[in-house]
Amino acid sequence: MRFFRFTDTKKNIQDLVLETRNYVGLQKQVYTQEFSHRLSQLLSSLAVLAIGILSGGIVLLFFSFFVAYLIGQYTGSTALGFGCITVVLVLALVIIWLNRMNWICAPIARLVAEALSNGQDEYDTTLRTKADESKNRISQLTQHLVGPNSSTEQGAENITRLASGGMLLYRGFRIGLALVSAYRLVFGKKRSK
Repeated sequence: MRFFRFTDTKKNIQDLVLETRNYVGLQKQVYTQEFSHRLSQLLSSLAVLAIGILSGGIVLLFFSFFVAYLIGQYTGSTALGFGCITVVLVLALVIIWLNRMNWICAPIARLVAEALSNGQDEYDTTLRTKADESKNRISQLTQHLVGPNSSTEQGAENITRLASGGMLLYRGFRIGLALVSAYRLVFGKKRSK
């Protein structure tokens, strides 16, 4: 049985409330930092991907003009050169469309999953460390508040507290017996002898 001094209990509860507020604030900062880090990583990856696709498209456009004019000079007909390049580009688009799941959707899904995964990140982990320390402090305060008393107290004080607890149990037992006998008197059930 644990007995508290009121001022110690009040101080422990105040410390627990303050530490819980601190922990919630730190957790909010940690989640905000993780979210902003992952979001910036995802957006930068998508921006690089978009720039790469646009650059590749421009290079492909100019290369196709070059090849079309080259075929046109070789065959003597510029229209035939552009026709050949058009057929090649349409075939390439059909092949890309048929393999879009493997070549486009799966890599983008993998990119997003890696950006949002719970892997080890390079950002500053001091907030996470502070939040873990605060969580440990809350555990210690809670254990101190409701756990068994580990401090050594005066022997006479312990004996007095134990005697007081025993007297309270005895009084509770006597009141319970009085209530049972009153219940039997009112409702007429007598004890069989």
